[in-house]
Amino acid sequence: MASDEDEIAMLHILLTEDESGKLKLLKEANTKTLPSNKILIRKVPHQLSSCYCKEDCERYFQPTCVAIGPLNHQRETNKHSRIQRGEECKLKLAKMFIDECNGKEEDFYENVKKEIKSLKDCYCFEGQKWTDEELAFMFLVDGCALLLFIVLYVDDKWEVFRVTHGLVGIAKVDFFLLENQLPYQLLKILIDSFVEASEDEDEDEDFKKLFKEYITDFINKIFFSLIAPQQHRIQVDHSQPHLSHEQKQEEEEALFIF
Repeated sequence: MASDEDEIAMLHILLTEDESGKLKLLKEANTKTLPSNKILIRKVPHQLSSCYCKEDCERYFQPTCVAIGPLNHQRETNKHSRIQRGEECKLKLAKMFIDECNGKEEDFYENVKKEIKSLKDCYCFEGQKWTDEELAFMFLVDGCALLLFIVLYVDDKWEVFRVTHGLVGIAKVDFFLLENQLPYQLLKILIDSFVEASEDEDEDEDFKKLFKEYITDFINKIFFSLIAPQQHRIQVDHSQPHLSHEQKQEEEEALFIF
C-alpha cells in the first residue's frame, strides 16, 4: 500500500508544466501583501470619472480654478486656463504668508522636504511620478497659499490682496474637492515653520492655537454656505445664449486682476 508521501510524489509527476505554474501562483498569493486599509488621498475611481454623467461628476473632484496637491497639478497647462492663473495666485499668496512672519523660503522648504516621505505616504499616486524636490516645492507653495487663503477668508480681508469675490467663491469650493486635498500634517509643518520664524517666542503656542481656530472656522463657514437653503442659491438662466470663446475669456480674466 502506497504511503501519503508516495501519492504526493505521483501527483507531482502527473502535473503538467502549465498546472504547476498555476499552482505556484496560488502558493505565492498567500505571501503577497494585501492592500493597505489606510485612508489615502487618491484619484476618483475610473468607473465614476468616465461614466455617462462625467461632466456632472467632475465638479465634485476636479478643480475649476485652484489645483492643490499632486493629483491635479498637471491637469491643465494652457496659459489662459483658470488653473494656470490659479498657479500664479498661489505663488503670491505663499510669498505673502512667508513674509508675514519675516521667514525665509529656504527654511520653510527644508522643513517640508524633511518630512517628504511621510507626506508622500498620504497619497495613492497611481502611476504619477514626482521627484522629492518637485513634491516639496509643490507642497510648500500649495500649503502656504491655502493657509493664507484661510486667514483672509475667515477675517474677510480680501481687499488687502485685491482678490475678486468671484475668484474667492470658486476657490473656496475647489479646496474641498475629493482629488484636491493636502494632508493636515503638511499644514502643521508650515504652521510650525511660521511660528519658528516669528520673533516673539512667548506667543508660539498662541499662534498654533490661532491657526487651528482659523482652520476650524474656515471649514464651518464653507459647510454652512454649502448647505444654505436652495432659494438663496444663484439660479442659472438657461434661456440665455451660450457665451462665445471671447466672452468666456473676458469672464475668466475678470476673476483675476493681477
